[in-house]
Amino acid sequence: MDSRTLTKIELDEIRVALASECSCSLGRERAESLQPETDAQVIADRLAETSEARRMVDEEGPLPLGGVTDIRELIKRSRVGSALSGSELLKVGDCLRGMRRARAAIESTHPDDYPLLRDLADHLGVHTELEGVIEDTVGPEGEVVDTASPELRRLRSRLGVLRSRIDQTMRDFLNRESEGSKLQDRLVTTRRGRPCVPVKAGSKGSIQGVVHDVSSSGQTVFVEPQGVVRLGDELQQVLAAEQEEVSRILREVSGKVGEVAEEVQHSVTAIAILDFVFARGSLSRRMDASRPEISTEGHVHLKRARHPLIDPSEVVPIDVWVGEEFTVLLITGPNTGGKTVALKTVGLLCAMAQSGLHVPADMGSSVPVLQDIYADIGDEQSIAQSLSTFSSHMSNIARICKRAREGTLVLLDEIGAGTDPGEGAALAQAILRYLRDRGCLVLTTTHYNALKVFALSEPGMMNASVEFDHETLAPTYRLMIGVPGSSNAMNVASRLGLRTEILMEAKELIGDDAQRVERVVSDLERSRRRFEREKADLSQAKTSAEEELDRLHEERERIREERDRIRKETAADAKAILRKAREEAQEILREIRQQNREGRATQEARDRLETLDAEVREQLGDAPEPDEPAEAQPPEPPPAAIHEGDTVELHNLSDKRAVVIDPDRGDGRIRVSAGGLQMDVDLEDVTVLETTGDRQVRDQVGAIKVRKALSVPSEIDLRGLTVTEAIDQVDKLLDDAALAEHEEVRLIHGKGTGALKQGLRRHLSDLPIVKGMRDAPLNAGGLGVTIVDL
Repeated sequence: MDSRTLTKIELDEIRVALASECSCSLGRERAESLQPETDAQVIADRLAETSEARRMVDEEGPLPLGGVTDIRELIKRSRVGSALSGSELLKVGDCLRGMRRARAAIESTHPDDYPLLRDLADHLGVHTELEGVIEDTVGPEGEVVDTASPELRRLRSRLGVLRSRIDQTMRDFLNRESEGSKLQDRLVTTRRGRPCVPVKAGSKGSIQGVVHDVSSSGQTVFVEPQGVVRLGDELQQVLAAEQEEVSRILREVSGKVGEVAEEVQHSVTAIAILDFVFARGSLSRRMDASRPEISTEGHVHLKRARHPLIDPSEVVPIDVWVGEEFTVLLITGPNTGGKTVALKTVGLLCAMAQSGLHVPADMGSSVPVLQDIYADIGDEQSIAQSLSTFSSHMSNIARICKRAREGTLVLLDEIGAGTDPGEGAALAQAILRYLRDRGCLVLTTTHYNALKVFALSEPGMMNASVEFDHETLAPTYRLMIGVPGSSNAMNVASRLGLRTEILMEAKELIGDDAQRVERVVSDLERSRRRFEREKADLSQAKTSAEEELDRLHEERERIREERDRIRKETAADAKAILRKAREEAQEILREIRQQNREGRATQEARDRLETLDAEVREQLGDAPEPDEPAEAQPPEPPPAAIHEGDTVELHNLSDKRAVVIDPDRGDGRIRVSAGGLQMDVDLEDVTVLETTGDRQVRDQVGAIKVRKALSVPSEIDLRGLTVTEAIDQVDKLLDDAALAEHEEVRLIHGKGTGALKQGLRRHLSDLPIVKGMRDAPLNAGGLGVTIVDL
């Protein structure tokens, strides 16, 4: 894409912000070279990666990348046989360990939670053996440790012994020579790697040994006493052997690194990508951003979009769309009202989305796949090139018009400004027509009234404005599409303190046409504000009504529950009274039977039964025995018309069933057949159980259910479908499954990005036929299958 435009819309600042979220230089390198993509699939993949990283950052925290550094040059050197130093090997070991921990952190999550991140983590090689070798060889400061080899341990042990003997010999020498004045000082110093004592120049002949150095004044010579020369020679030999052994060990370990150099290089590339992806996720979290949808129709629709570089507590969200009903959006309004910010917001968010970044806008926002973005924003006046403001703008616009094509977003700030207003407006109209006809999406700002009128009548163009509060005489920065704005120059000048007489004269100098346009715009603005106030009042009234309705529903439910509770308690009390009465009656009856057998029945027992009956009736209020809580019964329906073939119930024959033969025998009687006998009965003595039509419907429904039960599948494969296509098929399956009396169905949607699964579950949650949803067992599809209980 056009690098000049990307700089103008401030993508460079987004790169800096993204780089600050990276954990190592590998990711920062990618962040600093961020570029928008033009391939729809690449963009979709990057946005999906960012979404997974955002979810993992939210749920698990940032990816642990401690110890990961750029070791590509070290790996390259080891591959060609160069020996790495101890500190360099330490960097390699730390990086290998960091990559292993990063892979483990991703693999510790559920297998289906972050599939794209797991694919990237699979490219991180695990080299625990090499890690161990480096750890056993190199210490925390990069030094080769004594235990790196038996030979090195022996040599360093010998060095320790020799240094101890040399120290003791030197101390003995100093003690012997302390009485005289041959020494300049009683100390041991090192010259050319040998232990020496400072001797006065005039006394050097009196001390046997080797002179290794002379002071700059010539007054002191540094002599290695003869008693330690042999020990010093041996020390140098052992030091040389030690250095040779260290070099051998480093070459050997470096060779092991070189053996896996290609794998490690791939791992470094993968960890760089992972750091970059997680930086995108962290930036999304920091900006409170969301994943935009990719419009295949070439539309821009941003909901509550915020410029990411403005303080979130101060930025005013805007709703902006272009590409559906119109492709050219003309924004007007006062200076410092937010017109240029609106242009930059649209351009920057489109570039961010095509770079795989989430955008600071609400869910449901969409952007197209743009082939390029061009912008003419700001003053590019150049003294060196003798370009005026107008010339610099026209030069840039000419360049844009040469390159503009379908799939291009063009942002023009103050089009036609910097020259005669009439000529500037005419040029602007011609430029906007040209870009529209080329299939570009165009957002432009202007103060010209002629362009406002032009956009009202020109196909494919739409006016918009940034809101201006006439009461406070200050912009609100809100963008309103469909309403042209006023520059409000007079109001702004008044607010800034310009004298009244100057303003009055300026208003008189404005032409009548310009004043009429301003009045129309002002009237439209006032009407819009009144409409928004009324809309807000209606919305508040609707909310209040809905809340009151919810309260009434809750009150009704509470009353119903209270009524049911009282009924249940009353029924329980009645049952208890009757149970007690039965028990007493049975006891009395046993006494009466016993007395009858003994021939001594008394009136007293019978009186007790009557008294008990009266008490029960009094307690129950002559109510019938309640087997279950009484429910409110609907009013008795009017008698149904009787037709030949209807099934009826005969009240006078123990509720026997019969079939109507003749529905009209006169005098309110019908003829029926029951059990092979025919008889005439009164209409009052029968109840219709089933009409002929009911029986036919019942038989048809039964047949349909049988057919459905045999033909309706219990699962459907929805993989590869869009959410809308899948919903249509699922609705049909649920209707058939309900008729076939299935208890559950299986929806195979696969795992993928999870969008199909989420869309289906949102739809299913609103269907009354759905009792519940759950994931299938792991051995039956797991998260790729949803089981729907009906």
